[in-house]
Amino acid sequence: MRFIAVLVLIMSFAFAAQATEPDPALAAIAGVYKHRFQNGTVQGDKYESENILEIVPTGPDQAYFRTHLEYFNGHSCDLYGIADWREGALHFQDKSQGELPACRLRLEVKDGNIVFVDDPDVPCRNDYCGARGSFNLDFKAGEKRRIRYMDRLLASEEYAAAKEAYAARRGE
Repeated sequence: MRFIAVLVLIMSFAFAAQATEPDPALAAIAGVYKHRFQNGTVQGDKYESENILEIVPTGPDQAYFRTHLEYFNGHSCDLYGIADWREGALHFQDKSQGELPACRLRLEVKDGNIVFVDDPDVPCRNDYCGARGSFNLDFKAGEKRRIRYMDRLLASEEYAAAKEAYAARRGE
């Protein structure tokens, strides 16, 4: 009888561990993507910019993401949150701002690349980007690296705010 109790206990731990493991396709895109490029201003100045995307699974079917995108003349987009993983894409939805529509953004996986797909009314762009910014770009699979600063990321204000906003959206 004791053997059966131990076996049930081991199986329940194995099931619990498996339930918190991210979907293998989600785990495959986890990491930090960085793309450096030459940028400029209307005055003709040149400078180096860097687009960044971080993806960290937070459960079997969701992940924290943070992105910083840079554009001509110093404009940028900054967005972070927890997105749901379904149908091979991360689906993010922010809360609506009064009568304004909610930001809905998908991060699709195409041939290992991460492609941002903004919704037609562009509230994500309006809420999170400067004048020349948008979420219509992609990160190449070859730009992905392991996140070496995970402790700092998990202790960040952005990560805490994303968890809180996600729990509020889900009514937790």
